[in-house]
Amino acid sequence: MHRKTLAPGLAAMLLIVLGAIAVENSRAGDHAAQQGTGNTASCDRSCLIEFVDRYRSALLAHDATRLPLASDVRYTENTISLPLGKGLWATANGFGNYKQYFADPTSGQVGFIGVVKENDIPAILAVRLKIVNRRITEIEAIVPRESKSASTLDASGGPSALWDEVLPPSERRSREQLASITNSYFEAIAHSNGSLAPFDKNCRRAENGSYSVLNPNPTLTWDPKSSFRPYKLGCEEQLNTGIWSYIRNIRDRRFPIIDEERGLVVALIMFDHPGTVRYFDVPGFGRVNNPPEFLKPTSMEILEAFKIRNGLILQVAAEGGFLPYGITSGWEKTSERSLP
Repeated sequence: MHRKTLAPGLAAMLLIVLGAIAVENSRAGDHAAQQGTGNTASCDRSCLIEFVDRYRSALLAHDATRLPLASDVRYTENTISLPLGKGLWATANGFGNYKQYFADPTSGQVGFIGVVKENDIPAILAVRLKIVNRRITEIEAIVPRESKSASTLDASGGPSALWDEVLPPSERRSREQLASITNSYFEAIAHSNGSLAPFDKNCRRAENGSYSVLNPNPTLTWDPKSSFRPYKLGCEEQLNTGIWSYIRNIRDRRFPIIDEERGLVVALIMFDHPGTVRYFDVPGFGRVNNPPEFLKPTSMEILEAFKIRNGLILQVAAEGGFLPYGITSGWEKTSERSLP
């Protein structure tokens, strides 16, 4: 078969045109990569963290107009929709030293854990911001008003350096895998089966400022009348005792912030405690009674952060407080819910 060849001049012109198209496509690809979901207006990690700091400054000044807000911005505090200027916006008068950031340029969202002072009384502040085109569209604040827990968190010296460690590529996982691993953690709680989640042997979990696993403190008890000491156990081993069986429902599971480079996931979930689980049976130990706070119907909104390395859960930090039973997060996709 004979092929027709292009004249030299026409061939050169065609190469120039194709080259220009390739460059333009490359630029378009770079622009799309910078845009992430197409809504973040090239707001990278440092940009997102700056939004948190601007939010904190505006909070302290009791002046939301200092922020670049979208016209339809939404604010919730402990699940309740409030006008900006109400709630914590009216009472904040200082901050503690603890600061922990979680940024996701792909989703345009950023999380923060720290300590805020309300009329000089410390409280934990866990917040999520969503940024679209350099404007804040969502503010979701969780404020566990437990001064003792807040003081403990502030006295901890700051988050472990592990949290901010950039992982080598071989130890990273995709966004989908990180979300799936995080969800498996909640499945492990729901079924009291630690083997359902991939835990690192050195996994540590902190709740409202205090370590609740691998904590050798002999004064930490679940039931003062029992010799059962769950806080000294590891993440998987503790789950297998059935200690979390009073949590009968884990709903509205969201994973809005994922940092593949650092192996970080921020989850926001609702726990339901109907108050009907009076005790649980620990394999090889026997029956253990639940403490009074779990013997009444309550729910919790929790911001829970995860450090995942090599596909294994290495660190967990959970911040949340008791709320009325059955309350919704205010951010769920549907108002329908099934309560235990």
